Amino acid sequence: AVQVAMMALLPGKEYIGPKSPMGNHPVYKDNCLACYLVSFLLFGLGVHFELFNGGIAFDYFPQIIASMNLFALAFCGFLYLKGALAPSSSDSGLS
Repeated sequence: AVQVAMMALLPGKEYIGPKSPMGNHPVYKDNCLACYLVSFLLFGLGVHFELFNGGIAFDYFPQIIASMNLFALAFCGFLYLKGALAPSSSDSGLS
């Protein structure tokens, strides 16, 4: 939830993507470096104020990798169904 909020709220230059075959132009916001730096700042503050152990990612690395794999599989399935059944633009359909 924090990452989604940062992507929406942190400033960044907007770029217009290439024109799709159906004429749509996606708009991207280049705020990835700001999100990256704020993420590390929040992690450092959490460790400094002893909200959690700094080695927590190392301690739970296998569980994190397994969770990310399962989430990626479910998310790809969701995106496939979303694109096929409820597209966001005219660039849609099954190929």
